Amino acid sequence: MPFIFWGLMQFNRVPYRALHFGLSNYFNCSTCFAMSKFISNYIARHQNRANQLLHLVGVPLAFGVSVHWFVYVGWQMALGAFVGGYVLQFVGHAIEGNDPGELILIKKLFGQSYREFGPGTPEGQLEEQSKSAG
Repeated sequence: MPFIFWGLMQFNRVPYRALHFGLSNYFNCSTCFAMSKFISNYIARHQNRANQLLHLVGVPLAFGVSVHWFVYVGWQMALGAFVGGYVLQFVGHAIEGNDPGELILIKKLFGQSYREFGPGTPEGQLEEQSKSAG
């Protein structure tokens, strides 16, 4: 599983839009379009190396290790792995300067403002311009 995230981190050298449109045009299916949109958004939201490394550890810890430990070790250890993995991801987003996806969803539901992209990304700069113009 960590190899998948390492591969995703290598895509940050590819322009987001090239990845977004290239994959969907190559396979020409709506599922591929949705997946390429998800991947390009994921890459845009995870540009900082520290955030990428914390996600490289935190995602498998929260979802892989916690399930394994729930089945074979016990629910207390599984809960600790799940919470620990999420804490690492939240710290990564704090370093990046944007809100975690789960927090964005909650803020959207309650009509609160949120920061989807970090300030150093092109998307984050567009986000800042739209906020200052409005």
